[in-house]
Amino acid sequence: MRYRTVGIRSGFVLAAVSLALAVGCGPRYYRADADREVYRVLSRKQASALGETHAFSIEADLTDPLESVRRGEPSSAPAPPASIGAFSEDRISEIPEDGVPRQSGAVLVTLRDALRTAARHSREYQSRKESLYLAALDLTLERHQWKPQLSGILTGDATAGDAANSVGAGSSFGMSQLLALGGEVTINIATDFVKYTSGGLDSVAASALAVHVLQPLWRNAGRLVARENLTQAERDTVYAVRSFARFRKTFCYDITSGYYGVLRQRDAVSNQWQNYLRVRQSVERTAWKAAKGDLPAFEVDQARQDQLAAWDRWLQTVRSYQEALDRFKVTLALPADAAVELDPSEVARLREAGLREVPLTSEQAVRIALRRRFDLANTVAAVADAERRVILAANGLAPDVDLTVDVNVASEDRKPLRVELSRGTYSAGVEAGLPLNRKAERNAYRRALIELEAARRASDEQRDRVALEVRDAWRSLAETAARYRTQEQSLRLATRRVESTTALLEAGKAQTRDLLDALRDQLSAQNALTGALIDNTLARLALWRDTELLRVGEDGVWQDVTNVQE
Repeated sequence: MRYRTVGIRSGFVLAAVSLALAVGCGPRYYRADADREVYRVLSRKQASALGETHAFSIEADLTDPLESVRRGEPSSAPAPPASIGAFSEDRISEIPEDGVPRQSGAVLVTLRDALRTAARHSREYQSRKESLYLAALDLTLERHQWKPQLSGILTGDATAGDAANSVGAGSSFGMSQLLALGGEVTINIATDFVKYTSGGLDSVAASALAVHVLQPLWRNAGRLVARENLTQAERDTVYAVRSFARFRKTFCYDITSGYYGVLRQRDAVSNQWQNYLRVRQSVERTAWKAAKGDLPAFEVDQARQDQLAAWDRWLQTVRSYQEALDRFKVTLALPADAAVELDPSEVARLREAGLREVPLTSEQAVRIALRRRFDLANTVAAVADAERRVILAANGLAPDVDLTVDVNVASEDRKPLRVELSRGTYSAGVEAGLPLNRKAERNAYRRALIELEAARRASDEQRDRVALEVRDAWRSLAETAARYRTQEQSLRLATRRVESTTALLEAGKAQTRDLLDALRDQLSAQNALTGALIDNTLARLALWRDTELLRVGEDGVWQDVTNVQE
């Protein structure tokens, strides 16, 4: 056998490099390095799992148009609106024409503004982003475990005594590497120097090289077992990417629903106010006719009672609207007293667009959802994970049979930087452990089998649930469209009824109660029409969400689906 003399000056080079890195790399560097690696991982996982990539960052975005409101700057936080208790019938001239109390100088927030603000500042959204980041961060560590692991220690000491004084230094550098079939190899180089400064002794220097190889041959052997943690981390990151993509769509729907919900309350305030004004006008007309003797006095009291009831309903509706607006502000992570108003023209645009047809049958929508839904893909993949864990648990029942190889080589005398392999000690052996105690492993194997069946049931249930959600969304869309058409007819009839009843009352052929009832029905029809239109819009958005066809931009704003291909 031929041996070589190995130089280990590289150990000192490693010492210098390690010392430089230890001094030069601070917390800021490590934070930036983690971000770069995580964002790179997420970009690649998005491309493979979603077929597209989105810019991702967990840092706060300060370009939000509502940031000044969030910070509470004086210019963006004017005096709050008047309290409901400050309103009275004898001061109705102070109330806006549409009956909606306003906060002077308030920032007008469009739906796009709300979606962008929520995506940047919502507490729930930020928590979901952090969960995705942490999943990728865990993956970076698992990947790192499969790279060469370097370690180094530098030591120095001084000794004073009666016999001799000395100054010493040492270093120890190691490297370990996981092997594809479950083994591990470790290499360590240690060097010691001692300089005697008294006592008549000379200097002493020595080095040692140690190599250890451990390779399981049965239990814990094989690529599947060895790379299980890495495999699961890779898959968990994919699951997190899909879950976050799914969350972005549901979150976008929830914000849109909340936004339109506030506007629905605002429209109800306006409708209630217009109803109050019409009832007030009818009271004045009734009182004038009663003064002429054309109507009995009790009809004036009836009309006045309805006027008071209309005023009371308006006050209640205003309170409900303001409460809904405050809750929505908190959803956007804005202060509840922030001076903002939602843009009422969003509802006007819905009215102008009217109903939009969806070119999908219920069966087509279900087929699309079953093929595209991210949450369903995760539950299907979880079955594969459970199947793999059964194989791993079965491997844990096998005997322990390990192959070990050790090499230990010391340096030449007084030549610590040169290691003569011919002076080394070499050994190899096989160690076998009988499977005499496998109770824990037995239980783990049985548990894995049960969890596999549970995963299969969960996957089947999720498939049925997805189909059910899509069918419900499709039915809701059809139902809200039919309701909208019905309420259009109802409002036309109610308006015509108010007009005809007013004319009959003027001609003395109807009673005041007939007009008051007609006005009440007209108010209900107005509210119902707006509600049906908003419900239909949200039902369409829910169908796109549940079929995974909804697209959400990097700014958090959804885009309506115009081209559907099964």
